[in-house]
Amino acid sequence: MTRSQAKKSSEEDKNKAEEMTHFEIDEVILPQADEEYKEIKQLVEVDSKEFIESQHQ
Repeated sequence: MTRSQAKKSSEEDKNKAEEMTHFEIDEVILPQADEEYKEIKQLVEVDSKEFIESQHQ
């Protein structure tokens, strides 16, 4: 294997690793983030409701 072939192979391996990272983000991180977003949104809605009620007393 020549230097240029080795370099090209190394770059291809790096690109594959980056693709795996994007796949992992899509499959693992995004669903977790979506779940956390839903939890936070629910907490904000509850806090907002309690705040509004306290202002009307």
